[in-house]
Amino acid sequence: MPKINTSVKEQIITSNLSVTYFPGQSNEVKSLDNVSLSIYEGEFIIFFGPSGCGKSTLLYSIADLENYKGDVLVEGKKIRNLSKREKTEYCRQTIGMVFQAYHLIPTLNVMQNIALPLMSAGVPAKERKERVMELLTRFGVHNQAYRLPNQLSGGQQQRVAICRAVVNNPKILLADEPLGNLDSKSAAEVIKLFKNINIKSKKTVILVTHDPTYLDIAHRVFFIKDGKLIDVKVNKDIKTEISEDTVFPAEDHAKELDFISDHYSKFKESDAGFLMRAFKAKNLATMALTNFSVKEFDLFRQKVEKSLKLNDGFSSVLEFLDKNSEEGGLGLDSRTAKKIANKLSSLAKELKIGDQLPVVDSKHSSNDSVKKKEEDKVISLRKALFDELNIVLEDFSSLTIIDSAILQRVRGQIDSKELFLLLDKPLKDGGAGLDRRIATKILKRLEIWLIGHK
Repeated sequence: MPKINTSVKEQIITSNLSVTYFPGQSNEVKSLDNVSLSIYEGEFIIFFGPSGCGKSTLLYSIADLENYKGDVLVEGKKIRNLSKREKTEYCRQTIGMVFQAYHLIPTLNVMQNIALPLMSAGVPAKERKERVMELLTRFGVHNQAYRLPNQLSGGQQQRVAICRAVVNNPKILLADEPLGNLDSKSAAEVIKLFKNINIKSKKTVILVTHDPTYLDIAHRVFFIKDGKLIDVKVNKDIKTEISEDTVFPAEDHAKELDFISDHYSKFKESDAGFLMRAFKAKNLATMALTNFSVKEFDLFRQKVEKSLKLNDGFSSVLEFLDKNSEEGGLGLDSRTAKKIANKLSSLAKELKIGDQLPVVDSKHSSNDSVKKKEEDKVISLRKALFDELNIVLEDFSSLTIIDSAILQRVRGQIDSKELFLLLDKPLKDGGAGLDRRIATKILKRLEIWLIGHK
């Protein structure tokens, strides 16, 4: 859909849409100002602009979660004219919502969280379970069906939130900054899910973001500034097929810069700095840490992944690093290439130690014998950590706390930041009371081993 196909019906129409907060007061804010637009059935749309520009307000107006002036028509119906019952059906059957904060109920497991919309719709228990498991399998989180939200990573929680949003098979999926709490790998995986929902399930997807990284995957990008729609960009070379090994963002990062540059003039310097800063920061951070450009680093990462699959001892990576650019390599000098390949080999050996980690099955974790085996394995892991890092404790009363913290991290009940805080916090405050440098070393080594365990 590089061009708008006018034979496809307009699914969403907004006319002179305006939203004002605190009207008549000294702090009055006009969040939307006479926004009129049309969105066609099956499009992937991005609402893009700086924080506070009104893009989320526009999304919530379409979802009927805002008090607005003007009109919103969805599937030919004026939303404001719907009865209370019709609005309930609209929110249940036509619209699916995904938020930056996952909004999962912490006391319910994954399956129960996703099944909630089906329960309110009166779907029988057997059909609920079948439909939920089908989605969990499709989105790669079926192994987490009986876990609680706090036992999942951020990327897994967002996948579960997407499952919940589409469980009633809505025609339109609305996503408000869904990548904001995710690392780059998880964000790319979630974007891939949205694209597959759009292409394979033929759903209309509207994504709100202030990050320019993924702008080139949408059919159209609506640029919002100060509550106004100031520009619309039609992508001509959008990907139309997403395979399982597709990696986002697009490999050609020069295209990303061109896209940003095309629209940079649409903003004032004070408003638009975030566009170029986001691009520059990503590239500078990558080069500062690796000496590679973003594009080179992405190629390097792909070669490492392939080498792990081939189990070739990173010989193919060494060849890639050493080969000149005309032959498709990075053209590093031989010593640097060997140094990087040796470092990869050293890290790969450390990953194998991750086999010592306990495999936790949340469905059986209440079993006392299983718990005892897990605890014994964690103690062995802690001993290996202490031996490798030559750690000697001044107060042995902290061992129980350290072992408990490691076990929680292995189970995914806490993240790396929470683990560090437990190790660093004084004993009198319930922590392990470790020196910050030692806590940092333990954290880094454990995270490497965890990678090997996943």
